[in-house]
Amino acid sequence: MNCLVTTPWTPQARDAFVTDLLKKMTVDEKIGQLRLISVGPDNPKEAIREMIKNGQVGGDF
Repeated sequence: MNCLVTTPWTPQARDAFVTDLLKKMTVDEKIGQLRLISVGPDNPKEAIREMIKNGQVGGDF
């Protein structure tokens, strides 16, 4: 059995992580994180895969 124990981040550690991550992201990657797509028959799976691969999707619903 594997167990994973995590310690909650302090607000300062979380903010530092997010700031560092944002510095590494391109503008296109940041814009992609804002984009939500709908998954269904009107949006072919291959097109969704390609958008995700290209960093153009931040989430789905």
